Amino acid sequence: LGHGPFSHVFEVALRRMEPTEWKHEQNSIDLFRMLIEQNGIDLEEHGLDKQDQAFIEELILGADLPGGIAARRGRGADKEFLYDIVNNVNSGLDVDKMDYFMRDAKASIGNNVTLDRFIELARVCEVVDPSAASNTRRTICYPEKLVVEAVEFFRLR
Repeated sequence: LGHGPFSHVFEVALRRMEPTEWKHEQNSIDLFRMLIEQNGIDLEEHGLDKQDQAFIEELILGADLPGGIAARRGRGADKEFLYDIVNNVNSGLDVDKMDYFMRDAKASIGNNVTLDRFIELARVCEVVDPSAASNTRRTICYPEKLVVEAVEFFRLR
């Protein structure tokens, strides 16, 4: 939600023209809520509830959630890795960034960048995390053979 071509560049220009506390992520949540309200969407008719809506909004906000990632309530610890797919605060490698990276690369340099291997080779792994209640947490992991591609992704981004 809220991503058009060069949307992050547009935001920089917008802030220069009219300095505000406007944030892309909050704008996306406002758009999501507006779509639900103005279209009379009943989440329960689609098998969703308020916890699912909170989860979607937390995915959008990422680390900008008031109270930080510890304040997440949309999914329990056993499903915490789901947040990594859309807004990965651990590595920064998520589908949100992949999406705008591929779109902007194609629009600006005509390059069809492919990041399919990240999606194909991603796995959910249990890792040691002393800050977690169980001393472990589940997270999205990638094989070592993708290191060069990951470095290149962040270099070009």
